[in-house]
Parts: sequence; C-alpha cells; structure tokens
Amino acid sequence: MVLDIAWDMTMPKISLRARFIAAHVINVIVLTITFGLTIGWLIESYEQDVLYKQVQIGLDQFAEAWGRDRSIQPPDIAGTQVLVVTPELLPTLRPGLQALAPGMHDDVLLDGTEYFVGRRDVDDTRLYLLLDSEYIEGMEERMQHYAIMGMLVAIFIATLVAIWLSNQVLKPITALSKWVHSLDPGQPHQSFDNHFGDDALDKMVLTIDAYADRIDQFIAREKSFTEDV
Repeated sequence: MVLDIAWDMTMPKISLRARFIAAHVINVIVLTITFGLTIGWLIESYEQDVLYKQVQIGLDQFAEAWGRDRSIQPPDIAGTQVLVVTPELLPTLRPGLQALAPGMHDDVLLDGTEYFVGRRDVDDTRLYLLLDSEYIEGMEERMQHYAIMGMLVAIFIATLVAIWLSNQVLKPITALSKWVHSLDPGQPHQSFDNHFGDDALDKMVLTIDAYADRIDQFIAREKSFTEDV
C-alpha cells in the first residue's frame, strides 16, 4: 500500500493520449530494433556465405577456363583484383601472397590493407583473386545506413499513425466529456444521441444518461414540493 502511494507520488501524470502514442511507438521501436538486428545478421551471412562463395566460384571458373585458354580475361567482380603470376614473375610477388598455400584465406594483410584471398594453381602458374576488405566494410556501412534510415522512417510514420489513432480513439470520449460538461442541474438534460458502436462506451453513456434522468426527477420533485409549500 505504501509502495503504491509512493509510486503514484513519484511517477509523473501521463495523459491517456500520451500513453496510447507511447505504447504504439515503443512497440514499433522494438520491432524495428529486431528488424535491425536481423539485417545485421543477414549482412554477415551475405559476407560469409554469398560474397566469399561468389569469389571462390569466380576463381575456380577462371582457373578452369584459363587452363584451356591462356588469353581469357579474368572475372569482373566488384572490389576484386586478379593476379596471374608466372614463374618469372614470382620473385616480384608480394611476400604476403608468396607464403599462401592454394585455397581461400581470410584477413590477409597486404600493404596495410586486409584482403580475402583465393589461390589456384594451373600447371606452374599461380592465380590469385583478391577481395578488398575495405570494399566489404563500405558495403556493410551502406547497408547499415539504409537500415537505420528505414528504421527512423518507420518510427516517424508510426508516430503519425499513433497520433491519428489516438485522435480516433479519444474522439468519442471527448464528445462524451463535452456532453457531460454541458449538463445543467437546473435544466432538463438532452439525451446523448451518439452511439459509438462500442459496448463499454455505450454502457457508460446509458449510465450517465440514467443518472442525469434521476437528477432531473429529483429536482422536479424538489421544485414541486417547494411550490406546494
């Protein structure tokens, strides 16, 4: 009991409209945060399972085709570069690439930049495909930026919708409040004609209307008694 009283004293008074809007917006915020986390997971999944797979497949296809035709052009994959290293060019190859075994390698540091590197050997020639990690990070940042913008737009639209819905919800209550405020104990009241289509509000109107009728009857009896006296 004491805690309830202390809670009521410390908590600010929040209007019904504000509570309605806050409930709606908080719900949308929770949904957008969940959506944002899902987008982040999808970006990581895209990076690991799609983009790197695309690089690996592109390198494998190029190695197979280059083995048949040495004049074929390397694959054109955004953010990548292809190196064809023949034995005479091997001494000029960067040390970070020379030490790599055939296969796919994450986070290979070359000249201060991290790369995702794939190596395939065709006879005595090495084929390297390098994917710049900065390109991946830039793509991730753009996707995250779009996701954040989408979340902010969703919250803004949700706020507008919540305000509109609160107006629709409170409209009959406002009308009922104005009707009650217009009641004059000295004059017969006019029945509230509006029907809201909501059982709770309709019962409230009938209850207030019946109570106003009893007040009118009481005043009429008192006036009649006074006149008789």
